[in-house]
Amino acid sequence: MPELPEVEVVVRGLRPLVVGRRITDFATRQPKAINLPPEEFRARVRQRVVAVERRGKSAVLRLAEDSLWLHRGLNGQVLYDPPGASLSESDPAPMVALAFDDGSRLRLEKLFMGHAHLLTPAESAAREAQLGVDALSPDLTVEWLCRLAEAKPSLGAKALLMDQALLAGIGNVYSDELLHRAGIHPARKLGSLSVEELRRLHRSIGEGLGEAVERGGGETYTDVAGRPGSYTSRIHGRETCTACGGAVQRAALGGRGAYLCPRCQR
Repeated sequence: MPELPEVEVVVRGLRPLVVGRRITDFATRQPKAINLPPEEFRARVRQRVVAVERRGKSAVLRLAEDSLWLHRGLNGQVLYDPPGASLSESDPAPMVALAFDDGSRLRLEKLFMGHAHLLTPAESAAREAQLGVDALSPDLTVEWLCRLAEAKPSLGAKALLMDQALLAGIGNVYSDELLHRAGIHPARKLGSLSVEELRRLHRSIGEGLGEAVERGGGETYTDVAGRPGSYTSRIHGRETCTACGGAVQRAALGGRGAYLCPRCQR
């Protein structure tokens, strides 16, 4: 499932293209992907885009009155067709499509478990309240990690990184990547981590996610122009460690699989 880097890439790509544009029409061939009846969705979504932001793993189009939350699901794509783009009549109808006043179009494709939800300000605020500190926010500090380790000493390191109510944006793939980068075993309890290890984890989160964003996210995901990312994993899904060449171990933690290097992450 796309995580913070893949969503951030989409948000940065969309921002200069759609901010200031007015949504003029909407269509879908998968009504389950939206949260309102199609006709109501179409009537309400015809608003001007005033901002494009990321909240955790969702891209959010702030409209004049409401907010449109886009979640790509497992392998979904958010694609932008510029004005005048040649579209074949034989092309299948988009799963979700938004038309803009300049003739451009935003398409959501392959939305398995993904969605486009149009929320009122109150509904949007309630959804945001469910999210913890953003993993790229300046509010995520070493001091914050230290306070959390004191408050939740029995919480595992990987469990922390994946808990969206505590730390928003990181999932199964990048939790493995960031812990490997920090040299911390995913089963380590927060209370067992030294201040220096928490500093390493903090640095790993900023540097690791930053690198993945700059590389356009993982190779199986695309930006709004359909270009794949170039980030390659250090540990997740691998058989050998990219740091030491040792055999990668896969462990079950809390019902989820974790990739780790027994040499680098003791």
